[in-house]
Amino acid sequence: MENNLNIEGFDDILSSSGDHLDQTPLGTMDVYADIVYCIDLTASMQPIIEKVKDTARSLHKDLQNVMMNNYQRVIRQLRIKVIGFRDAYVDGRLSFEVSRFFSLPEETSEFQRFVDGLSAKGGGDIPENSLEALAMAMQSDWCKTIDSTVRKRHIIVLFTDASAHPLEKAADGIDENYPSNMPESYSTIADWWCGQGSLASGTSVNMDQIAKRLALFVPEDSYPWKNIEEDFDSCITNYIQPANGGRDITTDNLLKMLGETMA
Repeated sequence: MENNLNIEGFDDILSSSGDHLDQTPLGTMDVYADIVYCIDLTASMQPIIEKVKDTARSLHKDLQNVMMNNYQRVIRQLRIKVIGFRDAYVDGRLSFEVSRFFSLPEETSEFQRFVDGLSAKGGGDIPENSLEALAMAMQSDWCKTIDSTVRKRHIIVLFTDASAHPLEKAADGIDENYPSNMPESYSTIADWWCGQGSLASGTSVNMDQIAKRLALFVPEDSYPWKNIEEDFDSCITNYIQPANGGRDITTDNLLKMLGETMA
C-alpha cells in the first residue's frame, strides 16, 4: 500500500475541572471526525457494499478501539455520510444515492437503515462517475471547531473497482441527473483539493486544508487513480483487484486505513 499521509505530532494534555480529575489517559487527544464514504454501487461491487453493511452497526466502537489502542486518540465526535454512485450516462435517476451526515453512535440505526437500502446494480460498461462523487463529497458540510485541544479530520473514503469517466466528458452534454457544481476537468478538481479553486458560484470548497484526508480503495492501472495518488496531498491508497468488487478488502484493512486517516 502506498502511503503519503503525513501524521502530525501532538502534545500531552491533562485537564481537571473543580474537584473532578479528567480520567483521559496522558498523551491522548480528542478527535472530531467527519467521514464520507463514496461507494461504487454498480453490479460488480456487491462484496464491498456488504462489507459496509456488516461494519455499520459496530463502526463507532471499532474505530474507538483502533484510535485508542494505536494512536492514543479519543473520538469525541464522529459523523458519517454516504455517496453512492453508478454511471450518470446510463443509469438516470439511480446514478447517485446520497445521505446526510449521521452522528455515531446516536444515529447508528439510521445509518444502518440507509446502507441496508443500498444495492449493487446498473453501471453498464466501465468507467463510472467516481470523480463526480469525489467532488460531491468535497462539498459536504464539514465539522468545524476552534478548540485547540481537538484534532479535526475531514475524511473521504472512495471505493471502486473501475476507472472513472473524465470530468471533461460532461462538456459533450449531460441530463438532469448529473450533479450541479461539478468541476469541468481533472485539473480543476485537483485545484479544489489543494484549496486553490472554487465552485462555479464562487463559493470555496469547505474542506479544512489541515484536516482533509483522502483514502482510496481503487484498481492501480485505471484512470485516474495513479494521478490522484501523485497530485493530491494527504492521500493514502490501497490498490485492489479490478472488477473484483473489493473482495480483497478485509474489515481489519478498512479499520486500519480509517485509523490512519483519523490519527
